[in-house]
Amino acid sequence: MRLALALAVVALAVGCEPNKGTPNRDFPPEIEGMCYRALDEAEAIVLDVGEHEVLAKALTVSLEEGTLYAIGFWQFVADFWGLDGSFYAGGVTSQGGNKIVMAHNPEDRSDVNYDVLLHEMLHHWLLANGHNVGHHPAYYGRVKGWR
Repeated sequence: MRLALALAVVALAVGCEPNKGTPNRDFPPEIEGMCYRALDEAEAIVLDVGEHEVLAKALTVSLEEGTLYAIGFWQFVADFWGLDGSFYAGGVTSQGGNKIVMAHNPEDRSDVNYDVLLHEMLHHWLLANGHNVGHHPAYYGRVKGWR
């Protein structure tokens, strides 16, 4: 017990947090693999561009039934960001970047669009790290819908 306490004190003294591991990731089982792939790809884009520094942060992705299938993917009426309910989106990221909601096929929770998820993951990396930069020009052409 004394050894554990001593190690914790030393870790705090040198700027480490004991038991600090990978940030919490909460992804729907139906798209868990897709979420990790998009998360990694979006991080690689940020690092390749080199405009913003980012650290891994907690993230929750949830699914919402799509009510409209248009331009190649399911969409729902977005009520994030103070929108008035007249805006359809395939995915939305919270202002803090720690939550993403993705539209899916209402019949079976399938058909989540990877390009939309990748777009939202890029927002996650930037917003969760304090870079409230909207669709920053440095990333134009790197993901669909980013312009």
